[in-house]
Amino acid sequence: MSCTCKRFFVFSSPSRFAGGFCLLLLLLGALGCGANRKSFFGGDAAVRLDADSGINQDSPVAVEMIVVYDKDLLEELLAKTARQWFESREQVLKDHPGEKDFVSMSWEVVPGQSLPPKELSFGTGARGGIVFADYFSDGAHRARFDPHKDLRIHLQDKNFSVEQPQ
Repeated sequence: MSCTCKRFFVFSSPSRFAGGFCLLLLLLGALGCGANRKSFFGGDAAVRLDADSGINQDSPVAVEMIVVYDKDLLEELLAKTARQWFESREQVLKDHPGEKDFVSMSWEVVPGQSLPPKELSFGTGARGGIVFADYFSDGAHRARFDPHKDLRIHLQDKNFSVEQPQ
């Protein structure tokens, strides 16, 4: 006795069905189930920078915002103070050429200055972000931020803050 079975699946084989199912799950995860699309595709970190009057003994402050892809480099940079970062910056750029390990944007901000919003574009795989501000006063003058969220850097008298929306 012979039996004739018809396939009721849209896919012609179980492996294609599994591949299609995985693709569907990935798309649902990336596009709507609470996932942050910037983490999958990279994006632009929008930054606004404001400085109070009289900051840094009424002198300009060098500021650098960095988005890091390499986890070892991120840990290395998180151990540095702003002064150490600015002293070793050129060597770090030589050791990590191109934009494979990190991307950055820098400013020199004078007291009382408010800069128009800017965007730092970054690719996939961003591990974290760091802001360094080179004040005269002692201190780390370093803050970590989530590159997948916009931020405001607020330079104050002897230190700064990074604010991000929840």
